[in-house]
Amino acid sequence: QVRDIVMGGTYTDFTYRNKSHGGGYRWTRLVGNVITDPLGKRYLYCTYTNVDEQMAQQEALEKDKALLTLAMKTANMSSWEYDLEKRCIHLEQSTFFAKTVDDIIENVPDSLVTAHFVHPASIAEFKNLFEKSPKDDKPHQADIRMRSGENGSYVWKRFIIIPLFDKKGNHVRSLGITIDITEQKRLQDNYELQLRELEEFNAPNLIVKARYALQRNTMEYYQKKTEDSVNFRLVHTYDEGLTSTAERIADRNQKEEFLRIYDRKNMLEQFGKGNTELSYSYWRLSWKGSTFWCLTQAKLFSDPTTGEVMCCIYTYDNNEQKLQQELIETVVHLDYDYLAIVDLQKNSFRMFSRNGNNGIELPPNAGDDYETSVGNYAREIVVPEETEQNIIDMSI
Repeated sequence: QVRDIVMGGTYTDFTYRNKSHGGGYRWTRLVGNVITDPLGKRYLYCTYTNVDEQMAQQEALEKDKALLTLAMKTANMSSWEYDLEKRCIHLEQSTFFAKTVDDIIENVPDSLVTAHFVHPASIAEFKNLFEKSPKDDKPHQADIRMRSGENGSYVWKRFIIIPLFDKKGNHVRSLGITIDITEQKRLQDNYELQLRELEEFNAPNLIVKARYALQRNTMEYYQKKTEDSVNFRLVHTYDEGLTSTAERIADRNQKEEFLRIYDRKNMLEQFGKGNTELSYSYWRLSWKGSTFWCLTQAKLFSDPTTGEVMCCIYTYDNNEQKLQQELIETVVHLDYDYLAIVDLQKNSFRMFSRNGNNGIELPPNAGDDYETSVGNYAREIVVPEETEQNIIDMSI
């Protein structure tokens, strides 16, 4: 600054720190003007101002701005400014598009649509955001799918546009805020999927299905499908449902394990660890007094609005599948090419092969008419003189 004055400059203005009389330092602003007298002699007239307070305010402002920027980055937020007349966006330090986008984006919104930043399904809503009337004084928002700057994949962004006015009341620009809501959308979609599955799912062997809010310990939905379900009139909370179900378990050890797995505290801990599905098979007493294999499954998910941990419970009559599994495990050491499990009362069957078909043509994998299927198979595979006897031998 001094050199510029010496070399012929006529004005200087700078702020510096200098030592005060007390031994500390203070901020001083120097403003100088050069005046030349008739004889050509140059004089520098200066004013000195203590600007400690202004510098402290500026430092606090920059600190607040840095904290705000950090907070916005942590919250996946970005801010920007939209010029209505020039139809351009001025980006701040962080952007809501991609790292390769310029600080100023012209011809908004068409340029971004043409550059394929916006998902085709969101184009109409995205354009509508920037086509609001200049007289519109209310903030407006929309959720838009856009390409991210990390890998080019689509993410969800919530756009909030706030109109700003000059001293004459003219709306010439807007403040834009963009929030990454991809995770929120994922949670919302999962939440809606779980609710839809609960409403629509009706497996033939389903005994009961229910939905609970674990932290509030409340039942929100309950539908029994067979008489083997717990009386829903006795169930108003998750804990009551757990206790009532455990009372139906025939084996004491299985009962203790069931209560441990589906204990509400354990369920919440499992969800916190990222485990969202739990299942357990056990012997259960039927309403007639007999016992059968039962399977209870729990699916955990979060309500994206309240953060409440939700639990959908499905209980199945798993007797047939369990007995088939045990039968296969019993004969697994035997030497066979394939085996069939036949329901002698229903005339149905299921086929299992040991190592593929080993070149042997197998019957159908499953069917509801065993007698007809085994007869057709015998007529196709067995030599003619032994066909009828084979059909008799293999009949129910």
